[in-house]
Amino acid sequence: MSRIDPRTDKVAATIAVGGSPQAITVADGRAWVTVDAQTVTPSDVRGASGTLRIESTAEVGSLDPALVNNLLDGQVLQATCARLLNFAEEPGPAGSLPTPEVSQSLPALSGDGKTYTFTIRPGFRFSPPMSEPVTAQTFKDSIERAFNPKIKGWAVDFNDIAGVRAYEAGQAAHISGIVARGNTLTFHLVSPNPDFLARLTEPPMCAVPSGTPINPNQVRVIPSAGPYYVQSYTPGQSVVLVRNPNYHGRRPQHFERIQLTLGVPARRAVADVEAGRADYTTLASGAPSASSGLPAGIAAEAARLAARYGPGSAAAARRRQQYFVSPIMQLDYFVLNTHRPLF
Repeated sequence: MSRIDPRTDKVAATIAVGGSPQAITVADGRAWVTVDAQTVTPSDVRGASGTLRIESTAEVGSLDPALVNNLLDGQVLQATCARLLNFAEEPGPAGSLPTPEVSQSLPALSGDGKTYTFTIRPGFRFSPPMSEPVTAQTFKDSIERAFNPKIKGWAVDFNDIAGVRAYEAGQAAHISGIVARGNTLTFHLVSPNPDFLARLTEPPMCAVPSGTPINPNQVRVIPSAGPYYVQSYTPGQSVVLVRNPNYHGRRPQHFERIQLTLGVPARRAVADVEAGRADYTTLASGAPSASSGLPAGIAAEAARLAARYGPGSAAAARRRQQYFVSPIMQLDYFVLNTHRPLF
């Protein structure tokens, strides 16, 4: 941030603010500035192997893409799920745009902006022991399963696809606006919508095997077509991911195995990472305090970690930074039952 001399129109002083300035205001004779979080390039782990040990303070809500309901669920699905489009595994702006995954390329778009046509890339298969190919019909079946009213899922923001409202209301056996023919998958929208491609990266758009049961109580682990698959899941205790040998996409498979331990108290998880008993944990899970946005009682621990391992620390100067702050967008809301009074 710089101060400009109004008489000379030249920079009189420059103040380092520790990040990219995003907004500035003046109050009580002082300048206040907000900065974007620093973009940190992850360590190069291309030579990594063995087991990545993660300890989480959270519990898994669901491993069903149609029923994802917390951040941890989404992280597991990011490692296991294959979508038409996904975000590139890159830091900064390079990782902020949807890019082809199971689709061979970005879709062809009709002149009126309402029809998207995808060509499915050959070679994607679900994890063992199923190992069946991922096809255009697979995606149509997966999406209809996620939108089926019996599953009571979260895929509620795709009403711009033709036929979705009738399907969700039980008035149609299939979604008329999703058409699978051979290796092509076509979406017909009721009106143009520029955020449609971004929404195709959401968890309900994950490919699941055709015929996966609708009743979520009958399904614990679903075969996946991403870089990893769930080898085992013990509710309240652990999730184990292993490499999917049928995955030949572009996303990384640096580790042979990912061991996720659930429900670990935050301070113990931090101590385990510092002692080398675990490789990664996060302080983002749990009910945030009003002042820090972190789980109650963890703000002081976060400050200690930032001073010792974060940006500007001696560890960072030695290129050994271990503590990172990653901003995420969050929407809090109430779900209201509109089928009962006062509605």
